[in-house]
Amino acid sequence: MIFHKILIIIAIFTSQILTGCISRSSTPQPVKQTESSQSISGKTTAVLAKWTASPVPPTIVKAMPPVIPTTTADKIKFEISSPAFKSYNPIPIEYTCDGKDMSPPLAWRGVPDGVKSFTLIVDDPDAPGGTWVHWVLYNIPPNRTDLPELVPSGETVEGIGVQGKSSFEEVKYGGPCPPLGTAMHHYNFTLYALDTRLFLPPGASKADIQKAMKNHILNQAEIVGTYQREIKKKGS
Repeated sequence: MIFHKILIIIAIFTSQILTGCISRSSTPQPVKQTESSQSISGKTTAVLAKWTASPVPPTIVKAMPPVIPTTTADKIKFEISSPAFKSYNPIPIEYTCDGKDMSPPLAWRGVPDGVKSFTLIVDDPDAPGGTWVHWVLYNIPPNRTDLPELVPSGETVEGIGVQGKSSFEEVKYGGPCPPLGTAMHHYNFTLYALDTRLFLPPGASKADIQKAMKNHILNQAEIVGTYQREIKKKGS
């Protein structure tokens, strides 16, 4: 009986010892870091910290200049000039009634888009009886950029255009011819760029042409020449 109790006590003690060993073996033990592992871990941490602290360089993208559509306004200004005289300067005598009475050379640039023809009107707003028309030339070809010196008389001049009637009652250019002794006169050479041809017969008046041009003027340019006829004193 006593022996039997001793066996029971030994069995219980053995069971407790086995349970404790299993419990200790199942409990995760902290891994002991060696000096070398600590060094590697520290360097890795330092590299990661430096990498995360450094800003990521932005991708450099070169900005392209904006594309601006070209318009008529962006082109050279529409203007007319003459190699014979500058604007608001005297017209040489050869282009007046005191000389050869021939038309001066003219040139223009900065033509607007859509031009179908040009019209030129030369007049003198300083004339005593009101504006005096010296020349009317219309249906000038759209590909022309100049007029030669001495455009011949005639209703239609090939490659040049159609001539209207001036205040001299002539179908040609009539040069400056102000009354003697009057103040300086101004002669406006106005060129109109039109989006149409003018369906007018030769010899049309300035008024007829202005009416036909209405709502068809794309742009206009002007050069102004001056002229004065002084009374010569005796002995001069």
